[in-house]
Amino acid sequence: MQNWDKYGGRHQCNDNLFSSVCCCCCDKDSCNVAESCTDKIRQQTCSFPPNKLQNGRVYCTNSNKIGSQCYHSCIKSGYYLNPSDSTTLQCMGNGQWSMKAPCCASDVWTGGPVNTGNALRYVRDQVFVKGHVGYHHQDVVAVYFDKNSDDDVKEAAQALRDDGVLIYAVFFKFDEEPINMEQLLDIAGDLEHMFIIEGDFERAGEQIAKQLITEVCQNACGP
Repeated sequence: MQNWDKYGGRHQCNDNLFSSVCCCCCDKDSCNVAESCTDKIRQQTCSFPPNKLQNGRVYCTNSNKIGSQCYHSCIKSGYYLNPSDSTTLQCMGNGQWSMKAPCCASDVWTGGPVNTGNALRYVRDQVFVKGHVGYHHQDVVAVYFDKNSDDDVKEAAQALRDDGVLIYAVFFKFDEEPINMEQLLDIAGDLEHMFIIEGDFERAGEQIAKQLITEVCQNACGP
C-alpha cells in the first residue's frame, strides 16, 4: 500500500502486531515493486536470538526474525522460570523482543545476597493485587528466613501493613551470626509477630499457629 508522499523515508506501521499493514514510500517511488519498503520491514530481525537458557531450553519458531516466538522452559530439577509470566517472547515489528528473556532460578539458596525487601515487594505487587486485599478475609504473610536481609525491608513491609496485611517474621538461628533485631521488627511491625527459633524447630509451626489463631480468628472456640 503506497503512502501519500511521492517518495521519502516515511512509513506507518503497527509495531505491536505481526503481519501488520504498512504504508510506505521508497527512495524512487517504487513501493511494492522489487525491493519495497514492506520487504525491508519483513527482513528485520531482533537484536539477538535468545537461544541459550542455563538449566533450561529455548525453542524459537523462526530464529530471531520478525514474528518469531520463542518458548522457554526449565529442565533441571529444582529450577523454575523467573519471571514466571515470561514463558513466551515474540520478536516485534520494531526489532525488539516483547519482553526481557527469563532465567531458570533455583528454589534453593546457594549463597549471595538475601533480598527480603524485594521478596516483600513482589508479594505485594504480584500476590496481593488490587481488589484482593481485605476482601472478606484477613491476608497474612509469614516470612521464614535464617539470614539477615541485605536490602532495605522497612518500606516494603510497611506498604503491606498499610494494605491491611499481617506480617509474621520467623527467624531460624543456625549459627552464631547476630540477629538484626531492628530489621526483624521492621518486617513484623509488632513484637508479638516476631519469632526466633533455636533448636526446637519441630515446635515452631505449633507456636506460630497458636499466635495466628489468637489474632486472626475472632471466635476460635466456636459459637
